[in-house]
Amino acid sequence: MAAILALPVLLVAGLLVLIGVWVLSDDEETDGTRLKEVPCAEALAFGGARMPEGAGDAKCTVQSWLDTNYQADFRVPRAGFDSWLEDAYPQRAVPAPRRAPTARTTASSSTSPDAPVRTPGT
Repeated sequence: MAAILALPVLLVAGLLVLIGVWVLSDDEETDGTRLKEVPCAEALAFGGARMPEGAGDAKCTVQSWLDTNYQADFRVPRAGFDSWLEDAYPQRAVPAPRRAPTARTTASSSTSPDAPVRTPGT
């Protein structure tokens, strides 16, 4: 009868020991879900680029499981960055230059591309 009463206590104690071992053990991260530091040449090569000239303070990481995500952080002089970006990604979309806002705005309620555009006051 005492063995039957001790069984739940032993099961709970065993479960607590297993949880403790699991929490305190050093998992080898076989699934790759944590960030790992990698050489920046590897990270940039994944995106088809190389480290720009004069770059410093570089730190690169990878995280992969279902998808692979590389992140490259570095500092580079502004003058060198634009030319590096153009060389590394020649087909990238170049944003339109910013224009200063004007006091007068254009408004149109038509969705037709051939409709005349009306401006306020006309």
